[in-house]
Amino acid sequence: MFVASTTERNLNEVIFRGRKLKVNCAKHLRIDAKSIHIRNTLVASTSLNHATSDSRSFVDVARRKTKNDATPTITLSSIHEVETWTSCLVLVREAKNFETFCNFLSLLDLEGVDVVESKYLGSMKIVIKFESDGAAQVFMENKSIWLKWFNRAEHIGKKLVRFERIVWVKITGIPLQSWDESNFEVVSCIFGKVLVNTSPFWNRNDVSLWKTLYSN
Repeated sequence: MFVASTTERNLNEVIFRGRKLKVNCAKHLRIDAKSIHIRNTLVASTSLNHATSDSRSFVDVARRKTKNDATPTITLSSIHEVETWTSCLVLVREAKNFETFCNFLSLLDLEGVDVVESKYLGSMKIVIKFESDGAAQVFMENKSIWLKWFNRAEHIGKKLVRFERIVWVKITGIPLQSWDESNFEVVSCIFGKVLVNTSPFWNRNDVSLWKTLYSN
């Protein structure tokens, strides 16, 4: 007769290559998974309970992680100099096209906007630093300038900004008869918001792949 606790205790005394084994038996007896048919495809049931006797996974046991180990809390401290630097910042986001995003400082300069510096925050977000809060406020109120290229502008201050990224994705394997921007957007939208697509079918010699820039 198999007794899990006895077997676990006996195996814990075994020394292999100079190390004592640490054994962790599952709570429940092994039960063969029942197979179910979904759309003529044989799929194994995943309803079994794989909990261990002390709530540790196999990886935890292999790493000698004890039951009471917990993920440590990480505390980040504010940097005074950086906080001071953010006092006259304006966050602009959601550029209306990627070309504008890449060249917006030159465009602002042509409009006579005096920008001290700028920093990229990921995705389509940029912070612009002005000489004073007054200059930042004037810029935000002058929507006729920044609305040409961006959808939003706001004073960032000490506000936390959610990080987003932009990624180029290559899509292959689409049938030639379905080579259209609308079909590629159906695929791309799974990953995030589409920002830029490559040139359409009629302007390309290479239709082996499609590149899409998206944010998430």
